Amino acid sequence: MREERIFEISSVTDENLSYLSCRQGENLEMRICEMSFAAEKIAASAVSLVEDGMSVSEIAALLSDELGAENSLTEDSSPNESGKAVARFLSFLKGVDKANFSTLLLEKLRDNGINASEKDFLEESGAKESFIYVRNSLSDEAYDVFSQEFDSPRVLYSDSFKEACFAVADGKAGYCILPFEERAGMRIPGIYNLISRLDLKIVAVTPVFGFEGTADMKYALVSRGFKIPEISENTDRYLEINVSCDSSVSLGELLTVSEYFGLSVFRINTFEDERENENSYFSVILKDGGSSFTELLTYLSIFADTYSAMGIYKNIE
Repeated sequence: MREERIFEISSVTDENLSYLSCRQGENLEMRICEMSFAAEKIAASAVSLVEDGMSVSEIAALLSDELGAENSLTEDSSPNESGKAVARFLSFLKGVDKANFSTLLLEKLRDNGINASEKDFLEESGAKESFIYVRNSLSDEAYDVFSQEFDSPRVLYSDSFKEACFAVADGKAGYCILPFEERAGMRIPGIYNLISRLDLKIVAVTPVFGFEGTADMKYALVSRGFKIPEISENTDRYLEINVSCDSSVSLGELLTVSEYFGLSVFRINTFEDERENENSYFSVILKDGGSSFTELLTYLSIFADTYSAMGIYKNIE
């Protein structure tokens, strides 16, 4: 074994880095303390808003509005116009700070008797148990799977996917069944854009294989609102969100924050939004690992200027 060392650094550098690491930890603790004080004040103010009928997601939207107003100020803006201390505080938060604050805010809300959940951010549809789809052997197979979760499902048939989606958007049917993914997890862009354009939500996804077992596709069950599956240690749940490529929250930050919350990335896709002059956006699918998406949804509602939740569903692997 070689006794002499090839690479060396100065002992002073080693000591300085050790010192700075300790200071960094102390600074982080102090930042968390200040964020906790701010979250406590905001949560106390939120009590009266909730008593007046405002939801947690609407409170998060108010904070987002203040942050947006602060970020849009010019150098000529007077302090009185700017900004409230809350807006300035939010603008100071970077990266994981935002995740820490979101967690602290939820904790302080609970201390004030306000228990936020996914339902505060993902409105459930309560749709009637009627299904519409373009009939073929694969969609029939998907219907057989999806209908097991309902008590008395009824079936309607349509001549096109667009007609089926509009029937749900117009309230003529509760759910539509659509081909969603081809082999190797490739989303069908036309279907995905149609769902997004009509602001429909994905409530379930299932693989279908056909009579010969070779189809290897996935079908989606789509509605006007969400159908939130229960949290279970034995069942993986997935949250699908769209974030504009020019959002105030970068993809890198989103992935870092998701990992901080204990979520894992299942898949990332890129699409062109036909409604917005072909602007690009990321479709990010996150897996919960037996926990809740509430913290992430709080973070997104406050700090992401452009995002939308496309669906929440379970067991697609």
